[in-house]
Amino acid sequence: MSSLAGLSHGDLIRKMLVFCLFWGSASVLQFRAHAFQSEFGSDPDEPAHYVTGLMVRDYALSGFSKRPLEYARDYYVHYPKVALGHWPPFFYLVQAVWTLAFAPSRTAVMLLMGAITALLATLLCETVRQEMSFGFGAGVSALFVSLPVVERFGSTVMSEMLLGLLVFLALLSYGRYLDTEHWQPAACFGAWSVLAILTKGTAIQLALVPPFALLLTRRWHLLRRFSFWLPGIIVVGLAAPWYLRIPGAQHELVAHFGGIEWRPERLTGTLVTWVDMAGVLPAAAAVLGLTIYAARLRRGETSGKWIAGSAVLLGTYLIRLIIGAFEDRQLMVDVTVLLMFAADAIRWLLSRSYLRIWWLAALSVVILIGFNVKASPIKHHYGFSEVADNLLQHPEFRDSIILVCSNATGEGMMISEIAMRELRPGHIVLRGSKMLATSDWMGWDYRLLFRDTEEMFQYLDGIPVGVVVIDGEGRQTPHGRMLYEAVHEHPGNWELVPWQSDKTGAGADDILIYRLVGQEQRKPRKIQIPMRSGLYGDFETQF
Repeated sequence: MSSLAGLSHGDLIRKMLVFCLFWGSASVLQFRAHAFQSEFGSDPDEPAHYVTGLMVRDYALSGFSKRPLEYARDYYVHYPKVALGHWPPFFYLVQAVWTLAFAPSRTAVMLLMGAITALLATLLCETVRQEMSFGFGAGVSALFVSLPVVERFGSTVMSEMLLGLLVFLALLSYGRYLDTEHWQPAACFGAWSVLAILTKGTAIQLALVPPFALLLTRRWHLLRRFSFWLPGIIVVGLAAPWYLRIPGAQHELVAHFGGIEWRPERLTGTLVTWVDMAGVLPAAAAVLGLTIYAARLRRGETSGKWIAGSAVLLGTYLIRLIIGAFEDRQLMVDVTVLLMFAADAIRWLLSRSYLRIWWLAALSVVILIGFNVKASPIKHHYGFSEVADNLLQHPEFRDSIILVCSNATGEGMMISEIAMRELRPGHIVLRGSKMLATSDWMGWDYRLLFRDTEEMFQYLDGIPVGVVVIDGEGRQTPHGRMLYEAVHEHPGNWELVPWQSDKTGAGADDILIYRLVGQEQRKPRKIQIPMRSGLYGDFETQF
């Protein structure tokens, strides 16, 4: 975002109105996608992002009552979806500030994601407007908001949208540096890069922006200036300590997913993903825009933002060839850059005397927006929100330890729904995939922890687990099948709890709730909490 200093009253009002328009549009699309009604289940990471942000908020509200690691471990005992350490902290700080100001509800968090989407759209609008017109800026930004990939990440608690905003801010700062060669925009680029890298490690793509910009402009004299090296000093000084000192921050637990390795399939795969995300016509226009930019660069007629934008795309393309864990979804941060070049290409085409058909361009954008909205993803409702309501409304379950057995996403949804609704820390929620079996972070090296149903029952009874929540996904796993059999082999000890959902959704009818008869008078003693995490480690909690 450009500085507000020096803005006229009219400019400020216009930017605020544009932001509100895009925020309203993003909220309407969230409502259409059922984001305000559905659990955090669009991605296995979504409930973990929500719970981790909730923990940071609650830690601040506690007055930083304990040491951070001690508080995080205690929070994990209750809500075992805390992932701070594996992921860097900035996204959770943003969530915490927002939910401290408003509430930690689903509606509030969705409005935050909509606001981030609207900020990025407003920034894109202003960037395009400065060199073209407001109509161009509004059109390309409306197209951006309507893209299915933007609707997906604007309707889920994921860090990609915030990362896209920070990358675009860094791009614009470096563009100003190339235009002025002053140290202030270089420092801003370093600051935005720090925040981006502390949001997601894939922002390392920004490290290649200065060298690629240098190659594209051939301004070798910049190498002799302190301002050229200043961003690197800022990033190393502020972001590197997190990745060097925090155990797990270098993703050692997901090394199987891909560290530094050559990925030749991405020579074309990255390009295909960009086309899928932006759409065929906008992607074709972006290619034309890059071609036009190359011609202008040779003539020395292009401004810094276009150079920085090209460097961002080149940096992303190269980084993805050598980092296995750089997933396709993380290319969403480059969509704004592609649309920026696409807008320039359309401007160039319409400036040709024989192509002055502005109405056709506007109609095409409207049609594309319509197709995008029609193709936008819809979030599913699974029934875990009603299960959480049911359990928390029954006083007999007030002190019960809850075991949830599902896949990683289902367990996360149950945990986040309980955490959202109660005074925290409240219930202890255990994950069946962690307590009844063992595997690494990615679910590999799986093995059962019990030989038979009787051994598993004795373990559950010894904790004691007061409530078991198991769905169809959970019953398909080896430990889930054994758990289901253990419950049914002791009908005198376990009782099925009736519940009803007023919504239809994927798997809602498959969720079963069992209570341990007589557990209300029993207090837990010790629980071994397996983490397999460098930051928290395995530990035992005692009551």
